[in-house]
Amino acid sequence: MKRKIKALAIILLPIVLAVASSCTTETTPPAAMGEGFGITTNPADQRAPAIDGNIVVWEDNRRGNWDIYYYDLSTNTVSPICTNVAHEAAPAISGNIVIWQDFRNGTWDIYSYDFDTNVQSPISISIYDKVEPDICGEVVVWAGERDGSWNIYGYDLITDTEFPITDTAARQGSPTISGNIVVWEDYRDGNWDIYGYDLITDTEFPITTNGADQMNPSISGTIIVWEDYRSGIGDIYGYDLASNTEFAIATSANIEAQPAISGSIVVWTDYRNDNGDIAGFQVLDFHGRRVRRLNKHKHPLAIVRV
Repeated sequence: MKRKIKALAIILLPIVLAVASSCTTETTPPAAMGEGFGITTNPADQRAPAIDGNIVVWEDNRRGNWDIYYYDLSTNTVSPICTNVAHEAAPAISGNIVIWQDFRNGTWDIYSYDFDTNVQSPISISIYDKVEPDICGEVVVWAGERDGSWNIYGYDLITDTEFPITDTAARQGSPTISGNIVVWEDYRDGNWDIYGYDLITDTEFPITTNGADQMNPSISGTIIVWEDYRSGIGDIYGYDLASNTEFAIATSANIEAQPAISGSIVVWTDYRNDNGDIAGFQVLDFHGRRVRRLNKHKHPLAIVRV
């Protein structure tokens, strides 16, 4: 599964994005620009937040098992989405739809919640585990195990149709989607690489197949980022689908890991100060042109400690 950072409180720091993601809408922060603000400080653990527009969702352990809760930035209110006695985890959100992996049936299944109708529904239920879901618009993706093999699957919310994206004996995981492009980490060549799939053309393609491990991809628009170990430690690399160009983003002598991207901003966990901070870098300028790589001896756009 994608690595999560456990936290006793969830805190959001507003950042202005130069280019909007194809699956996110503008967020209205309830604090002055550049100031952090608390979202939940319940004594129990909360973790794995995701955001779209004014809605933040996360895993919440206040009832003694992992449930799904949300915070509305426009009303400053916290509410539950799913509080089944079984565990719910790994929420993702796009527009009015929240999805998560759900253990109520004894295996990990995929469930959804529609804010417009206030209806909770199963998306995929079977005897096999389905984990790490993501959503963009009307398409949901996840990693699923069937007959001993882990592959990437998709689901069309309009047609209520499930479909395979990969079908190999090697393991695939950590899928993420933006627009019509799905990317994931793939072990078919004996190490972790990044592959992609175009839902419109039904075409699979390699993004990076360097001999070292590449993992934990994230995509927004035409830019894909990932955690890269070609130097022996974790660095952050990217790929521009518009120009078919791979580029380095952060390659310091310390570990950079767990990247995420929205619009033109990449953020990641950064260990240059001997502890895990959050760092960021703007990969595209306001004209949509790619900014040169981050100098390994300089600090990134920002390092946040809260």
